[in-house]
Amino acid sequence: LKIINESCCAISTLIGTAACEEGVEPCLDRSRFAYYDAMHPTETTYKQICERAYSSQLTTDVYPFNVKRLASLSSDI
Repeated sequence: LKIINESCCAISTLIGTAACEEGVEPCLDRSRFAYYDAMHPTETTYKQICERAYSSQLTTDVYPFNVKRLASLSSDI
């Protein structure tokens, strides 16, 4: 991700909305942006979050363990 402090599209100026401005084309390369609009991460951002949740060993990312380990736990209770 190259751009993390602005969205891929122009944000509407209407009060109470965080959506893209109607009739304005969004950016061509969404993979460079962290956010599509003011509230929604791009596919690239979601992919990074999912990869870290699945396999990270850092307790600052996943606690008490990652999704990979969770999926491997026995269901015998």
